[in-house]
Amino acid sequence: MLQIFGTDYDTADGTCIRDYIHVLDLAQAHMVALDTLESGDPFRVYNVGTGKGTSVQEMIDIVQNT
Repeated sequence: MLQIFGTDYDTADGTCIRDYIHVLDLAQAHMVALDTLESGDPFRVYNVGTGKGTSVQEMIDIVQNT
């Protein structure tokens, strides 16, 4: 059984909201950042978030139903 720590947040299901991204998308973002460094650009900020929050409970439900 999976235990959720933190169920008293001010959200519909009481669990916190996070901006989840797929690990392959994160890996791709790292590759883009490395390419930028190689091109000579010493500093750039990347936001790899989706901009859509999902609660911990929602994510668990999604995973269990796939």
